[in-house]
Amino acid sequence: MATAINWPSTVPARPSVRGFNQVGRDNVVRSKPDFGPSKTRRRYTADTIYYTCQYEMTLGEWAYFEAFYWSTVASGTLSFNWIHPLTAVSTEVMFFGGPPSHSPLTPLVMVVSFVLEKVV
Repeated sequence: MATAINWPSTVPARPSVRGFNQVGRDNVVRSKPDFGPSKTRRRYTADTIYYTCQYEMTLGEWAYFEAFYWSTVASGTLSFNWIHPLTAVSTEVMFFGGPPSHSPLTPLVMVVSFVLEKVV
């Protein structure tokens, strides 16, 4: 399903290197018969990849990001195009696990953390 919503150009395009992690969900069911090798099959027809992201944003960038999350993608319920920070390929993702968290790094810079989900 394609989307016309893009990651906002008014906030940083890439998360901090220390604050990025990519992990897939275990999608394999294994069973051990009495004899012979284990039997395996896919658990689901679609698989999921999760991206844990941490961005450093100025207060102005953070305000744009908040508007993007709460309004543009309707509290994270709509998918959007995001440029994968390692491959530089546009990837359709959604926010996962609740609203982004944020905390001040300095009086003028916020650290914003969230998880994105991609269904493959």
